[in-house]
Amino acid sequence: MTQKNFPLIEDDMPIETTQGTDPPWGVHQTLKNDARFSKVISWYTNGEAQSHAKYDTDQSNLSQLAQGFEYFIDTYYFHYVELKNLTPDTVYYFQCGSNSTGWSKIHQFQTAPALPSRGIHFGVYGDCRSNRERRRAVNDLIINNGTYFGTSPEFLLQNGDLVYSGDDMELWRNYALDVENVSANITIMPIQGNHEFGDFRQSYYKENFVLPENGNEEWYYSFSWGLAHFTALDSESHGISPYQAQDLNWIKEDLELAENDPTILWKFVYFHQAVFASASHKERLDIKSHWSPLFEQYGVDIVFTGHNHFYERSFPVNYMNQYNATGDPDYFDPEYPIYIVTAAAGMGDENEVKTRDNAYSAVFNGSSHWCDFNITLDFTTNTTRLELRVIGINNAGTENYFIDAINITKPIPTAWFTATTPADYNHPVTYKRIYITISIVTSLAGLAIVVTLIIKRRLKHLKS
Repeated sequence: MTQKNFPLIEDDMPIETTQGTDPPWGVHQTLKNDARFSKVISWYTNGEAQSHAKYDTDQSNLSQLAQGFEYFIDTYYFHYVELKNLTPDTVYYFQCGSNSTGWSKIHQFQTAPALPSRGIHFGVYGDCRSNRERRRAVNDLIINNGTYFGTSPEFLLQNGDLVYSGDDMELWRNYALDVENVSANITIMPIQGNHEFGDFRQSYYKENFVLPENGNEEWYYSFSWGLAHFTALDSESHGISPYQAQDLNWIKEDLELAENDPTILWKFVYFHQAVFASASHKERLDIKSHWSPLFEQYGVDIVFTGHNHFYERSFPVNYMNQYNATGDPDYFDPEYPIYIVTAAAGMGDENEVKTRDNAYSAVFNGSSHWCDFNITLDFTTNTTRLELRVIGINNAGTENYFIDAINITKPIPTAWFTATTPADYNHPVTYKRIYITISIVTSLAGLAIVVTLIIKRRLKHLKS
């Protein structure tokens, strides 16, 4: 592959802001509702402040104003505004903040395309934690000409372990500053990893992001962007009874909706802990046995995981480790999903080697990296094509290079050309759990036995 060299950022300061006593920092974008018509803008301040966003399609005239919400997280104030009734496939410009405490600089965002849609451009990475210099370098690649396809991605998937310890708000502050050059201009959709999991850790993870609520209270969710559907799952609570049955029911429902949605040509799943991996942490065989058959049943194209700090791509493979390497790296409508471990956006070691000889493994590389995806449509052959280029960074941060490339081509079903209404992924039923603890003292041993009863209430999901 042709080598590219990209500049690395060196400072540790937030993006330049307008004058004010307490201007916004850590600006980032997420989705809560339909990506065609809405966007969530969030940011932090050191003290209390009003939560406003000015926006429009003309950056010289931000004529629309939206008001949002503020809440306190440990040390800082978190603000968010959901911009609604937007126009599909449109670039908007915005500032967030207030007249009294200051405004951010002008940023931009892209809404998802209308249907039937054009192709899309997105990225995937994970495990941003620990090494701030490496984390900044990877994010700088994404925003400063580090993309193979010539433009910045429309959105990014982040598959967990954003920080080392999710109950430390200072680490969240560092993360927000380090990725702001990307997160202020590109939508990032995260899922929690093991370093966010736990009582306070979960709280801080959830409080730092506003995400879709069509799953289990933002711990897992799904969204669509044009011709693709993305299902974000929670691998941290899997196997902790009674989550397992609920997870399976929700996953099955979501993937079945996507499989029967005529607007969707591609399906992707992402979560933190790997089910196929050739080094470091053991594979999560329980997740593989429960989830992977569903991925195969409903035609998932690629599954992204993290946790193991390297890049690894499988051949198309099923949950019994049966794989098909025919055509690699140029595939035509493969039978099984491809699994990609991408977990070195703040970790990684270019000297990492395999410790398990897995025959299904196609490419392995320990370098810090990110994955650049582009999906296009060819109406002369009625096919759709996915291209992946993975850009790595050496340990010294002085050299950037391509470490993998694949192409997948699939036919476009006839129904797609006239489909304009996507499925409703606001699942009609979600489960909320109530935990009741009862202490029973036995007469013989005098021991306290704690029994936890789990009551599931079926609640209709309320659209916000």
